[in-house]
Amino acid sequence: MCICFVGYLPHENDMTKGGEGYRLGIFRAGHMIQAQRNTYKRVYKSDGSYHHPRIDAGLLRKKGELYFKAAEVTGSQEMSKDGIRKFSLKTLFENHVFPRERTYKVYGGRF
Repeated sequence: MCICFVGYLPHENDMTKGGEGYRLGIFRAGHMIQAQRNTYKRVYKSDGSYHHPRIDAGLLRKKGELYFKAAEVTGSQEMSKDGIRKFSLKTLFENHVFPRERTYKVYGGRF
């Protein structure tokens, strides 16, 4: 999942007269984590069953390398009771969106 933020500055403070849009950011909802073991692609057999042969051509993740894992989007909670990381919108706003919004200046001050 991606979360996108756009700022909009209307002309003469009237949205019906058009305005300018500013991309504040596009963020993926998740985290980079380290692979615990090698994982391989699924290969189907002629009878319809499948297996995961350990061949280099089918390697998906190598042990120790980082890969992206999607996370549950929450308001402010960054960790579940079970210790599972979550994606906090509060942290995203405080650390990424609001600082970028403050960089845009217009005639008469910030919008």
